[in-house]
Amino acid sequence: MATLNEQARRATPGTRLSNDSVIIRLQSARNALDPAERKVADFLLSNTAQVINLPIAAVAERSGVSAGTVVRTCSDLGYSGYRELRMLLARDDAIVRLRQRQAPPTSIQETDGEGMQIIARVRATVASLQSITDSLDAQALDRALELIRHARHILILASGLSIGIGNTLQSRLAREKILATFIVDPMAQDISAASLGKDDLVIAISGSGENAHTISTTRTAHSAGVNTLAITIFSNSTLAHEADVTVAACVSGMDFSSELIETSRLPLDIMVEAVMEQLRGGDDSELITMISQHLEH
Repeated sequence: MATLNEQARRATPGTRLSNDSVIIRLQSARNALDPAERKVADFLLSNTAQVINLPIAAVAERSGVSAGTVVRTCSDLGYSGYRELRMLLARDDAIVRLRQRQAPPTSIQETDGEGMQIIARVRATVASLQSITDSLDAQALDRALELIRHARHILILASGLSIGIGNTLQSRLAREKILATFIVDPMAQDISAASLGKDDLVIAISGSGENAHTISTTRTAHSAGVNTLAITIFSNSTLAHEADVTVAACVSGMDFSSELIETSRLPLDIMVEAVMEQLRGGDDSELITMISQHLEH
């Protein structure tokens, strides 16, 4: 598959990258960079598809420079850091992929009715989700269960499309009589995190693992000695590296660009349901009675 750099050179008007794209900026600024920074720029230009999924340490190693040089290169290009450059690179790649899309998936025929197309998409989604078990780490899951069971209080962090997962997790924890707080407001999340202690737990949920506020609050809690658990789709994300324990529900073939195009939180839903099923207590008769009373009205 052609790199974004190659696509930029031979782009047609319909697929041309905008002037604010990372590739255009790299190509324009390359000669003004110092020799070490040019190594980073050359690596980024030649390996755009891989860089989207690489942590900064891997970029530094493969460029033959230090991580500090990678950060300095990003700064000199006008970015706040490597994380911003990588996310914008994923955005550029996603835009190109969308513009190049000519036909529906092979399992979907243009002549099919929309109902049949939906059925085909459901089949494709179910098939892709089967790869999640290949990426799961049993030891990480054991540690996650231990942290949840022994936490005095749990603070759930989630933003954007992950908010629904946060609500589900809080509700399921409440059913097991586990005290958990889920606050959507970013400032209130920070305030709550600041009040936690070493016997508490932060569960940070992010599909991409790159939500800036979720990462920041998790980092703050971790620095204060609070246990942190990340639930994400990408094991090499910033959030995964910040947390004490990471449960990564990776889907085969999904990268940051496809996450932007076909955003789905189904892998996270599956993980939350599976973990909570494992935590479920033995006698639910009282709980079932309570729920049934709500259904009667």
